[in-house]
Amino acid sequence: MEDSDDSQTLVTYTYAKSCPSSRVFRVRVNGRPVFVYHTGVADFACFSFAGRVEIEVEVEGAVKEAVIRPLSRGLKAAVEGERIRFGLSSAQNLQIEIDGRKPLHGHANPLETGAPKAAEPGVHYFKGGEVHEAGELVLKENERIYIEGGVVVRGVVLASQAEKVRVCGRGVLDGGYSQPKNPAQRSLVFDRCRDVRVEDIVVIEPTRWMLVLGACERVHVRNLKEIGEVIASDGIDIVGSRDVLIEGCFLKNNDDCIAVKAVNEGKGDGNPLPWKGNVENVLVRDSVLMNDGAGNAMEIGHELQAESIRNIVFRNIDVLHVHGHGAVFSIHNSDRAEVSDVLWENIRIEHCYDIMIDFRILKSRWSRDKERGTVRNVRLKDIFWNRSIYNPGYTKSIIGGWDAGHMIKDVVIQNFYCDGKKVTDADELDLFTKQVSGLRFE
Repeated sequence: MEDSDDSQTLVTYTYAKSCPSSRVFRVRVNGRPVFVYHTGVADFACFSFAGRVEIEVEVEGAVKEAVIRPLSRGLKAAVEGERIRFGLSSAQNLQIEIDGRKPLHGHANPLETGAPKAAEPGVHYFKGGEVHEAGELVLKENERIYIEGGVVVRGVVLASQAEKVRVCGRGVLDGGYSQPKNPAQRSLVFDRCRDVRVEDIVVIEPTRWMLVLGACERVHVRNLKEIGEVIASDGIDIVGSRDVLIEGCFLKNNDDCIAVKAVNEGKGDGNPLPWKGNVENVLVRDSVLMNDGAGNAMEIGHELQAESIRNIVFRNIDVLHVHGHGAVFSIHNSDRAEVSDVLWENIRIEHCYDIMIDFRILKSRWSRDKERGTVRNVRLKDIFWNRSIYNPGYTKSIIGGWDAGHMIKDVVIQNFYCDGKKVTDADELDLFTKQVSGLRFE
């Protein structure tokens, strides 16, 4: 349910009384209370606006320090007793950290346009201010799921061999729903679909992978917000798909945030879905990524059961943290594919612990192909990393091929800055290499 001011420049949402509210944060926007939704790893508040708004966040006890991330946005909060205040003049997805408390996610959306009507043909419309126990939602060709702001839909979304399908709205998809026979369901699965759009929703409480694009073509994911807590809560899995655009997303996951794969995946009934096709033309841009104990921020692999994985681009990304034993930049080719033409450009890393770069050709427990693959033509350009005191001596990088016939070739590290200093050789990154040719620093 929406609440708008007279000028229609600020829209807030009313949630059902049964929705869990934050016990830590109270939020006001232009003086109006905004509901703060509670989850196990982060609370979040959503609203939509145009023009400029003033945001106030209140906690119990005097505030000593407040940080608003990504730091690249340059937002500073004024601290006044138990409150912090800051202003916004454009739509933003932010993480607010106050004195070591659990994080608060602020989803300040642009005003919504083009929302469907409830009675419109082909629309599964979920009305605001309610919790819907939806279970499995199946999308067919030319159908749309619309989740209004203030709505919580407890269920999973499935679409198979359908064209022109869409999931959108300013509401919440709670993936905690599961069938007794399949307690580890993925939250949104598009199987061999074309012309797919996922926009604006918040996805929480997954039991496994959160958004799966399996053997899909022509996909656009925009302004998706995720909070994943369980291990295996991958953010977006691009599996055997091509022509994929992901932009403006805000992903907090306890496994890979973005993963590019090619693998036949089971449906829970013993019949695997055919997702082993080549992956090409993937662009991820203008997004914020956070990874916890498992997985990597931006991963290609491990399962790459295809002939080629090519033309994969990550551009203008803020990595707030990779807290566990994964990497910021990773290629794990544990099958036969040729991985080529991969670009990371304009990436800002605020925190990582174990591994910065991890490119390897290997045999793993996820391998299915007998033959090993190759990796070539990879570029990291305009990378900015500010280290903590815990990084030196602990955080390393690895680039390793399999053997002389299955090497990693032509990796260029261009304008990689660590603590403001340009990196010019492998030693400055604690970079270990094996079966590599054509590694250059520029």
